[in-house]
Amino acid sequence: MTHRSWRPGDLLTPNRWGVLEPAKGKVVDVSDLDIVIVPALGAGRNGHRLGHGLGYYDEFLSQCPAVRICLTYEACLVERLPHEYHDIPMHYIVTEQKVLKIESL
Repeated sequence: MTHRSWRPGDLLTPNRWGVLEPAKGKVVDVSDLDIVIVPALGAGRNGHRLGHGLGYYDEFLSQCPAVRICLTYEACLVERLPHEYHDIPMHYIVTEQKVLKIESL
């Protein structure tokens, strides 16, 4: 992953998944990130998220000191998601109805 700075008005272009990202901008080192917003197919109130199962974000998050925020729909929020030793839990889970702070971290 490459992380770039962005300011309102800067050009965003779709990546290969259709997600808008900065077209240009200063490359930012992972240690300089304050917040990371992570997508999910679903999440558990225990702070774990369901991704696509490739460990792509977990690898990145294991090296990132930033606050981790997971976005998911309320309908995709369950009490607990099973996890493995390499799965990195979120600090917050945000749905269209609420913000959950994960207290166990």
